[in-house]
Amino acid sequence: MKFFYLFAGLLLGVTATSASPAAELNANLLSARDGTYEGECNGTKCKIGVFSNVKCDYGKCTRQSGGGDGKRCHVTDGKAYCPGKK
Repeated sequence: MKFFYLFAGLLLGVTATSASPAAELNANLLSARDGTYEGECNGTKCKIGVFSNVKCDYGKCTRQSGGGDGKRCHVTDGKAYCPGKK
């Protein structure tokens, strides 16, 4: 009888985990198309994906220049474009 409960519990656990949806990638933060990667300002740099902070080549990400944390920025062909004025 204990074997039945153990087997039923394992079967229920497997079906519950296989039915759960996979985590979706935030399409606003990382979308590659024609060499363009979108991100958001993080301090003074443009954050692309999870670990990549890129120095702004055009514009700035500081609040004083019109950028600021969370504002949209992007990298196109290796150059980072940020929303603030230099």
